[in-house]
Amino acid sequence: MALLKNLKGEVDLAFQTLGTLKFKPMRKLSKAIIKEAAIELIKEKGLKEFTARNLGNKLGVTDAAIFKYFPTLRNLFEEILLDFIAECKQSFSAVVHSDLNA
Repeated sequence: MALLKNLKGEVDLAFQTLGTLKFKPMRKLSKAIIKEAAIELIKEKGLKEFTARNLGNKLGVTDAAIFKYFPTLRNLFEEILLDFIAECKQSFSAVVHSDLNA
């Protein structure tokens, strides 16, 4: 009987403690949000610190959440590079066409 009372006390304490914990709501993620945060992380800390854990911390999510959108960090980095190349092509094209029309 004493064992049951003791166990009940521990269970009650566990539920009280659980009630005081603050859970962060999961941030809404998208590929664009992850890529933007990854770029900021690389600018701030360099490629050596470009890890799923650091990126997850920056976004306020687990590293597993990132892998739902990108199978690997390499895949994420490649998409960032492809976006950058596309922006460069677009800018270059705009400059070339503006000079031709001038």
